[in-house]
Amino acid sequence: KPLYEFLFAESQGSAFLQIVFCNIRKLYEIHLNICNTLLDSYDNPVQFANVFINHANNFREYILYCTNFPKSEELLQQTMKNNSVTRDFILQCQLQIGHPLPLITYLHKPVQRILKYRLLLEQILKGFSENLEGFQEIGEALETMLNIGSEINETKRQQENLRRVENIQKSLKGLNLEELGGDLTSCGDLLVEESCKVQGRGGGERSMLLFEKCLLFLKKKGSDGYTYKGHILVEDLDLCEQSRSQNTFKVFSVYKPSRPVSVQVRSQSIKDDLVSQVQSLLMKDIEKQKKYVRESLRRKSIVIEGEQKKLLEDNFEKFDMNYERKRMLTTVAHQRSLKASDLQRSRKDKHLSTGRSPHRNDVPPMSSLVTEAHMP
Repeated sequence: KPLYEFLFAESQGSAFLQIVFCNIRKLYEIHLNICNTLLDSYDNPVQFANVFINHANNFREYILYCTNFPKSEELLQQTMKNNSVTRDFILQCQLQIGHPLPLITYLHKPVQRILKYRLLLEQILKGFSENLEGFQEIGEALETMLNIGSEINETKRQQENLRRVENIQKSLKGLNLEELGGDLTSCGDLLVEESCKVQGRGGGERSMLLFEKCLLFLKKKGSDGYTYKGHILVEDLDLCEQSRSQNTFKVFSVYKPSRPVSVQVRSQSIKDDLVSQVQSLLMKDIEKQKKYVRESLRRKSIVIEGEQKKLLEDNFEKFDMNYERKRMLTTVAHQRSLKASDLQRSRKDKHLSTGRSPHRNDVPPMSSLVTEAHMP
């Protein structure tokens, strides 16, 4: 309490204390009850497991504390370094109560404890047979603590993601943010950030950032600066894998299929991850568009009866077919263009190696290109 009151008076007040100590008082009150309950039921597996199940909402307080801890640690370290009055008082408190470790070590204890509960339950479950009383309850208690751990990790990931996007935006030049909703954070989560090589004229080394709503290409300037080089909205995006190179694929706007961007990444695994992420986003966007139009048509059909209502219901199916057909035809046309380019390049290489001039009869009929473009 003296330390709390001193920090409130000498530091930045309640905002400082909220960051450094967060909800540690709440955790203390919770554990006064939980500790006694655990001690009373240590020889009863069902009661022991039910402590974790029944206090699941209380354990969720750890989510706030654990995700706040990096900020707490950073602020306390800065204060101990730059504020000699606060540093001396904290050290004096440590000596008086006989604590050899620094304050931040004790603030880190709750972060460690929430992980130990999971490990404890895992060890207990290993010693139980499925036929023993309490097996199901301990399994449920373990699942409860695993879910809380997953929420902590996901919240941390989102916070780190947000900080990374904010740092990129601060060091980015040449992009009109109004085109992307006024802010990079409005593009959704940053799913992939990879260095790559854009091939062709005006290409070179790039940083490729895949957001939930946008694919962004940047050129690195200096140690932490970026220059904008282009973007494609996910709702307009399509992708074509290239068989000629394992680490290369092409992305393009469905409105500009004749202007693809050929991207080379460092490995096949990176390419597979990017392709999978893009395909997942495209499927989500298609379903979103279909759901919106379906709902719009459905609202109109509520007040319509008879033949007109039947007509609108038929439009539901027509919309599904037309939407899929439009994207398929765009992709097929682009694949056909790529296939033709590959064949031309192959013929050119062959003629250069043999010394034979190209002949019109060497060109395969367009029907074969169309057929191959439709093949999976």
